Amino acid sequence: MRSAVLPAGSSSGRGVPVGCTAKSLDDPAELYHEASKYYPSCLERPPLAVGIAGQDASGEWLPTKSRSYLHAVQLPEPDAPALGLLQAIRARRSRISFEGRLTLSAVATLLFAAYGVTDPRNAGHLRRSVPSAGGLYPLDWYLASLTVEDLPRGLYHYEPSTHSLEVVSLQDVLPALEQAILTRELLRKAAAVFILTALFERSRRKYGLRAYRFVLLEAGHSMQNVLLMATCLGIDAIPIGGYLDAEFDRLLRVNGVDETTLYVAAAG
Repeated sequence: MRSAVLPAGSSSGRGVPVGCTAKSLDDPAELYHEASKYYPSCLERPPLAVGIAGQDASGEWLPTKSRSYLHAVQLPEPDAPALGLLQAIRARRSRISFEGRLTLSAVATLLFAAYGVTDPRNAGHLRRSVPSAGGLYPLDWYLASLTVEDLPRGLYHYEPSTHSLEVVSLQDVLPALEQAILTRELLRKAAAVFILTALFERSRRKYGLRAYRFVLLEAGHSMQNVLLMATCLGIDAIPIGGYLDAEFDRLLRVNGVDETTLYVAAAG
C-alpha cells in the first residue's frame, strides 16, 4: 500500500491533485485494513446487532430497499445466451466500440446477472445472483438510459424482487454523466451506463468494520457478472473507476455517506 509522494501543490498532470493519492504516515487505508482484521479474540466477543444472517434482534429481515418510487417499468425475462461461461471468460475484453442501441431484453438480462433474484420461492429473503456476506445484499443498481429501445432516456433504479426498473428521473442524464466521468470518450455512443451503489448499514449492523471489505467484494462479484453476461450477449462493456463520487451521488440523489457510488460501467 505504498505510493509516491510528490511535492505539496503538485499535480499528476490530469487535473487531479496529488493529495488524492499521496501517502501519509497515518494512511487511512492501512489503518482501516488493520482495524478490520479478524483475530481469534474476535470470536470471544458478543454478536453484533444482527444474529441470524439478514435478521435483526427481533428476527425480522433487514430492509433491502432504501426508498420508494412512484412508477416502474416491468422488464422482460432474461435471455439465455448460447455462449458458455468458459467461452465468455476467454472472450471478455473491455471494449468501447459501441454501436447502436441496447434492447430492453439485453438490459434486463444484464441486470438479472448483476443482482437478480435466483430463488423466488423464499418470499422472506430473496437470494440473488451473487454471494453476499450474511445474505444482507447491501448493493443497489441504477441504470442511466441513453439509447435503450422501448425505454425513455432517464435514470432508473433496478428492483430485483419484481425484476423492474423504477423511475428516478426522466430528464436527459448525459450532461450529468459527462460531468461525473473523468474519461468522457467512454460515453461516446454508449447506450447505457450501469451504476452500482452500496448501503453500508445493511452490512455494518452485522459485521462492523469488516463490512466495508465485504461490500467491496460483493460489488466485484456483481460487476463481473455484468461484464461476462455482456460478452455472452455480444455487447461491448467497460468498467469505470475514474469518476467524481459527489457528481454521481448527486445524480442518484443519495447522500454519499449512507449510500454512495461504488462502481460504474458503460455498455453498448
